[in-house]
Amino acid sequence: MQTDSDDATRRRLTAVLDCLPHPTILVRPDLIIEAANQRFRSVYAGEREIRGRPCHEVSHGSPRPCDLPGEECPLLRCRRSGEPRRAFHVHSTPRGPEHVAVTVRPVRNSAGKVTSFVETFRRSTIASAEPRLDRLVGRSPAFNRMLDRVERVARGDSSVLLTGEPGSGREAVARALHQLSCRSRRPFLPVDCSGARQPRFEADLFGSADDDRAAELPLEASLLEAARGGTIYLNEIGEVPAAAQARLLRALETWKFRRSGGWRSLETDFRLICSASSDPQSLVDEGRLMPELLLRVGGLSIRVPSLRERKDDLELLIETELRRLEGCRGCRLGEGTLAALRAYTYPGNLRELGAVVQHACVLATDGVILPEHLPRRLAERRPPSPTPG
Repeated sequence: MQTDSDDATRRRLTAVLDCLPHPTILVRPDLIIEAANQRFRSVYAGEREIRGRPCHEVSHGSPRPCDLPGEECPLLRCRRSGEPRRAFHVHSTPRGPEHVAVTVRPVRNSAGKVTSFVETFRRSTIASAEPRLDRLVGRSPAFNRMLDRVERVARGDSSVLLTGEPGSGREAVARALHQLSCRSRRPFLPVDCSGARQPRFEADLFGSADDDRAAELPLEASLLEAARGGTIYLNEIGEVPAAAQARLLRALETWKFRRSGGWRSLETDFRLICSASSDPQSLVDEGRLMPELLLRVGGLSIRVPSLRERKDDLELLIETELRRLEGCRGCRLGEGTLAALRAYTYPGNLRELGAVVQHACVLATDGVILPEHLPRRLAERRPPSPTPG
């Protein structure tokens, strides 16, 4: 039974919703929207009347709460715990599906009872639920969990460690972290450390003593100089030579470094993002990664899911590859092709998927990709055709 105190609390909250900087709604414990500010109505409602409707119907076009189709519902978690909760969802909007960070906070009356919930919405600028070439693409729960972590971590300035299989898109995630950071206007410098050798790697990273004696900055500055104010991404940190790891650790601790063989101390300012395809602790145990460096760069970590973990994204990713690859635009999947693509496990992840799509486009007739156009390793695993019964 509603009390006068509950009603007064809701009236006060409704009055301040329009003062909030982000799209916001007030939701009852039974998931019915009680009020929405103008920002929410303009961004998500369009011409629809949303007051009195279930929040999952407005946000997802679904008659069921969003946790039933498999998404995490932050409101239900908030209702159970009484604490603020946040999750990334794909929401229906007048512009189409969009990734949205939903933060839910409980509202209590003077007696401490939770009477309603305030939901705040922020659109992602780095992810897309539709094919796009300039953003991370996906909709699956595994992708959304990663995206939530990226959005939380990006706006800080601490080092970040990305873990995940080769080809899973770690560099794209590193770029997204850079784009969301306060360093986005400065350089993003990716470095593939696979096969790195002394002393060439140290010279590339720190510069050489000859540069100390140069009258001007050399045409090819060291990475620590070129990245000033920006981000350095070291792919496969366990492949960095031991001596370079020690010097990198000191640079991160003091924000100063010396060129290889040089004497002059130079200041530096960069954010470090690293990646590892092996378990970082196993790299330490094998002597390939300094434990002190892992402590420095591994405090904030993000796991990039494999393609096997996000098979729900497969069709969306294929459409994106068809747009990205030269000569594949206008191609489409024929009958049975998607099923054959779904039956494969993709040990090479997104990188392998791109190669598969490109291979199929070359062989496709009139732009229609059929199962026989796929590489043999996929064709051999495709599910059998149903027999007429």
